[in-house]
Amino acid sequence: YEETFEQKDAQIQAQAQLAQVREDFAATLAHDLKTPLLGAIATLESLKNGKFGEISLAQGQVLAVMERSNHHTLQMVQMLLDIYHNDVNGLQLRPIALNLVDLTKEVIATLTNLAASRQVEIILQTTSEQSGVWVTGDALQLQRVLANLLVNAINHTLRGGNVSIEMELDPNFADKPPQCLVRIIDSGPGITPEELPHLFERFYQGESDRQALGVGLGLYLSRQIIEAHGGTIWVENRLPPWCHI
Repeated sequence: YEETFEQKDAQIQAQAQLAQVREDFAATLAHDLKTPLLGAIATLESLKNGKFGEISLAQGQVLAVMERSNHHTLQMVQMLLDIYHNDVNGLQLRPIALNLVDLTKEVIATLTNLAASRQVEIILQTTSEQSGVWVTGDALQLQRVLANLLVNAINHTLRGGNVSIEMELDPNFADKPPQCLVRIIDSGPGITPEELPHLFERFYQGESDRQALGVGLGLYLSRQIIEAHGGTIWVENRLPPWCHI
């Protein structure tokens, strides 16, 4: 029995070491990718602005697509680095009193072009429009969560559909810090029951169309941020088969 226990212990240690090697490799790779990506973005901006000669309208459009693609890749690389840092060192928050309604409106403003390109309307609904919804949290990190979830919802909503954001304060917080319930509801296809429990796992990719545009980094990072605030994030299906986070 002692020998079996030692073998299992050695196997667990080997698996842990292998996992750490993979984590370190991913972090190093992501860090090394940032420099050439930043260089490519700067070069594309110079080309688009005509610093290397006049360009046609068609060429400008192609350069704009390439620039957006590089920015998206850079965001994914930075997200991978952030996730690695959070796993190793924990997520350090800078909490302040903030109006979640105003914060959400700022995020919506940055996504106007994306929503318009997909003919999707973003609707913000709150029961506290006049006074706002005041909570204590890290403004930058909560913006990242809202942006991740809204981009995901917009990308999976059919053209002509809408994405609704509902928020309300928990009336039962009493002497506790105020807590807010935020729902993001899209009118895209739902998620299979098999995939629901795994949606916020790192690198999870389901087989449904909802996972076709990413590798799960944004949802996993969102979970890290919400849990660091003492909150919970989950997803449900609604009828018609819409997604509700």
